[in-house]
Amino acid sequence: MRNEMFTAFDALSPAETESLLKHFDSLPLERRSTRRIRRSVESACVRRFPRRRALMRAVVAAASVLALLVLLGACFPAAAKAVASFFGINYTPTRYMTTLPESRTSIPAVEEALDAADPAEESYTITLLSDWENASEYQAYRAEQGLAPFAESDWSWLRDIRPEVAEVFYDGKALMWNINLYTTSSGVEAFMRGYMDTGTEGQNVDALASDATYTVEGDPTVYPLVSSGGGTRPIFDEAERKAADHVTMFDEIALDPEHPLPDGIITVTETIRIAEGDAMSDTTALAKIVHTFTFDTTAGNAATAKADELRISLSGETYLSIYHRKMGADGVNRMTSVSTEKVSLDGVVLSMTTEYLSTGTQVEIRIAEAPESWTEDMKTSLLFMTWPNTDGAITSAGVSATLIIDGEPAGDLPMPDRWGEAELLYLLPIFQGGESPVSSAVLQLSYSYYTKLNDTDQLAGEALAIPKDGLEFFGVTTTVPLTEITIPLP
Repeated sequence: MRNEMFTAFDALSPAETESLLKHFDSLPLERRSTRRIRRSVESACVRRFPRRRALMRAVVAAASVLALLVLLGACFPAAAKAVASFFGINYTPTRYMTTLPESRTSIPAVEEALDAADPAEESYTITLLSDWENASEYQAYRAEQGLAPFAESDWSWLRDIRPEVAEVFYDGKALMWNINLYTTSSGVEAFMRGYMDTGTEGQNVDALASDATYTVEGDPTVYPLVSSGGGTRPIFDEAERKAADHVTMFDEIALDPEHPLPDGIITVTETIRIAEGDAMSDTTALAKIVHTFTFDTTAGNAATAKADELRISLSGETYLSIYHRKMGADGVNRMTSVSTEKVSLDGVVLSMTTEYLSTGTQVEIRIAEAPESWTEDMKTSLLFMTWPNTDGAITSAGVSATLIIDGEPAGDLPMPDRWGEAELLYLLPIFQGGESPVSSAVLQLSYSYYTKLNDTDQLAGEALAIPKDGLEFFGVTTTVPLTEITIPLP
C-alpha cells in the first residue's frame, strides 16, 4: 500500500515548507530516509520551491577533499602513504560515483564491482510536454511562475537526447548508477547554465530521475525503487565542457540493507525528468525519458565475510547531553528539551559487527548493554552522530570518529552511512587484498557534550526547552575520548 502522507502538503508556501524542514536533518533518522522524505515533501508541496542543485555542492565538496589530500601528501608523507592506498578517508561509493572516471583515484575492488554489474541498454522513449494528456496543467504552472508558454519549436532538441547507462554500482548494500545523456554542444551548455556562468546566453535545463522500478526474469511483479538523491554532474572546465557530447546524471537508490536485490539480471525502468531550471520541481518539466536498462546483481550479492561481534565496555564519567523526547497525542516522538548531566559510563557496553564488502569494510556500532538507570533517551543521545564542520569545530553533541591506519591518523570520518536509535554504521575505506593492504586499523570514538546551548549554561544544569515548531541550535561543545576499537581486518 502506498504511503500518502505527503498529499496534504501541497497547500504549503515556500516559507512554510522551509519552516517545516528547518530542523529535519537533525532528527535521528537514517540519512537515506531523511533525504527521501525531504525530497518528497519539497516535490509535493511547492510549485516554486527555491532550491539550488544539491549535487553541485556535493561535487564542489569532493573537489575540496581532493585538494586536501594533495596537501596532506605534501606535508605528512607518512600519513599520505596510509591515505594514498585507498583514496583516503573520504571515500564513499557516492563520492566515487560522482567523480569523473578519468579524475578518480582508481580503487581496484570498486572497479571490479562496476565491471561485474555489466549494465546493458534495453530501450528508451522521449515525450515532450506537448505530448502529455495533462499538458494544459503544466502550461498553467508555467504561467504562474512567469515562464514563457511551452512551444515545441523552442525545445525540439530535447527529442534528440539519447540516454545510455554508463556505470552501475551494486554491492548488496548500496545501489547507484550514472546515465550519460548524449546531446549537442548547445545542449550541454543548457544543462550547465544552472551551475555556472558559461559565458553564453540561452536555455537552462536540468535532469533528475523522478521514479524507477525493476523486474526480475520470470516474475511479472513490478517492484518500486526509491531514489534518495542525484542529479546532473557539472563540468567546470571550459575546454572539457565545450568538447563534451553528453552530460552525466547520477542517481542513488535507497535499499533496505537487510533485503538485497535478488540474484541475476535485473531490468530497471526509470523516468528521467528534464525541466527548465531546477528539475527538483516537476512543475517546470519539459520532457520525460522512459529509460530501460539491465544489470547483473550476482557478484554484488556474493556472500561477504563477517567477523565475530566485539563487545567494548566503557568506564569512567563524562558529561552527557541528553536529547529528551516525548510521544505526543498525534503519535510523533518530538524532541522537547536538551540538558547536560554528568553520568557514569560503568556498565555501558558497545557492540560492533564488521562486514567485509567488495567495496569497503562496514562496521555497525550499537549499545548492547546499559545500567537500568539509563533511559532510552540517554542511550540514543550517547550514540547521536556529530562531526566537525568545515572549520574543524564540533557544534552539536554526539559521537564523532577518527580512523587510524597503520598507526597514522587517516582523518576524521564523515557522517555515518547510517544512524538511528542508538546505532552508528560506517563504511570504512579498507578493502580486501590490493597492492597495499592495511596492516592495522583502529576506530577512535570521541564524545562531544554541550557546555552552552543557545542561551543556556548546560554545565550549570540549565535545560533548553524546544517548542513544537522547532528551534535552531547554537552550541558550544567540549570533546573527550570515548573509546578505541581495533577493527578486525579481512
